[in-house]
Amino acid sequence: MDNLNVFTEFLLMDVTVFRELQVLQGVLFLVIYLGALTGNLLTVTVIVTDTRLHSPMYFFIGNVSLLDLGSISVVVRKAIVNSMTGRTTISLTQCAVQIFLYVFFSAVEFDLLVIRSYDCYVAICHPLHYGLIICTPQLTILHLFLISGVVAVFSPIAKMSPP
Repeated sequence: MDNLNVFTEFLLMDVTVFRELQVLQGVLFLVIYLGALTGNLLTVTVIVTDTRLHSPMYFFIGNVSLLDLGSISVVVRKAIVNSMTGRTTISLTQCAVQIFLYVFFSAVEFDLLVIRSYDCYVAICHPLHYGLIICTPQLTILHLFLISGVVAVFSPIAKMSPP
């Protein structure tokens, strides 16, 4: 007979054993989350509504705001719920989804920042050729963003597959 243990959930460590401090931690995380949510949504709203901000630099800033919103929503919302309800476990599936989404948002944000740095490099070092280099059909911003998104999706999947 084999000794087999199957784990379906993880235990989360409490910051404190006092319930009042857990609620205070949840409220503090909620305030921080609402501040980040408001700031990112305000940034995207201003960029979308103001026609003077429809340039590649603001396109990147708006997308980074949306990605930041996604990455903070993955982790902080669950931490708020756990602090407020006093739950100390997370299921294996929830943990895997949380890790995958956080890695996905982080990878896409990293790729977008790399593309933005290339855009700034071209704008500073080759200002007269900017329209030619960035606006060619082979190298549009949309193509770069789609390529980085595909790489970001398949990179975590390749790392999670068994050897």
